[in-house]
Amino acid sequence: MKCNAHNLVDCPVCNCPVCKEKKPEGIKYDEGKLEWTLLPWDALACIVRVLMFGRDKYTRDNWREVDPPERYIDACFRHLTRWCDGEKLDGETGFSHLWHAGCCIVFMIWFEREGRL
Repeated sequence: MKCNAHNLVDCPVCNCPVCKEKKPEGIKYDEGKLEWTLLPWDALACIVRVLMFGRDKYTRDNWREVDPPERYIDACFRHLTRWCDGEKLDGETGFSHLWHAGCCIVFMIWFEREGRL
């Protein structure tokens, strides 16, 4: 039986009923695995930009050596309160205070998982 759209016996181009009927459905056991496609990548890119600024200002991964790590809670709240007060952009970086607050939260998650809090 041929695909009407492409006149091919095994049509790799479309998903018409004829082609779909001939293609076996693939099997992939991914139930319970992380669904990384749920992440809003453009929002994460904002946090990466903050990390790159920090890398250039200090050194790569310098944030891991900050002691005590709870200082990032203070930094997070500073950025959040400034944003809530109407100051949308950080004066030093020009990035949104929310980007910085998000970065601080990522740091805190990392410290918590490392057992350093």
